[in-house]
Amino acid sequence: MWTVRWRSANITYGDQGSFGGTMKEVDGTIHSGGSAASEFRAENAEVEEESRVLRLSGGVEVKSESGTRRLTCERIEWDPDREVIEAKGNVRFETKDFVVGPFAALRISPELRIAGTPDLFEKRYGSKPDAGKR
Repeated sequence: MWTVRWRSANITYGDQGSFGGTMKEVDGTIHSGGSAASEFRAENAEVEEESRVLRLSGGVEVKSESGTRRLTCERIEWDPDREVIEAKGNVRFETKDFVVGPFAALRISPELRIAGTPDLFEKRYGSKPDAGKR
């Protein structure tokens, strides 16, 4: 799902070991298919206790584990059930071969391998682009 480290936090723990809350000055890892897919850093994070959705905001940067792809934006939402990163606000995507952006929004796979505008991404890959392809 994900791991996160923070400088300060306001966390609430649930009955079944779940937690939610807000965090400041964060970095961490997005996991997919049982392994690390990308690394992130941001000024702020929020976790929904029930859904496990991670929201990052403020100077968001996500890098692929290989270090060859990089996403920057104002905010992202990582839903581990859908396995899609929703990036919004001044979105730029860089690889060793090209740089695109800024976009208002992009959807991208957790390892930063598949990216597209929300409508084209959904049309081509649906809501879970890499399910069963690892």
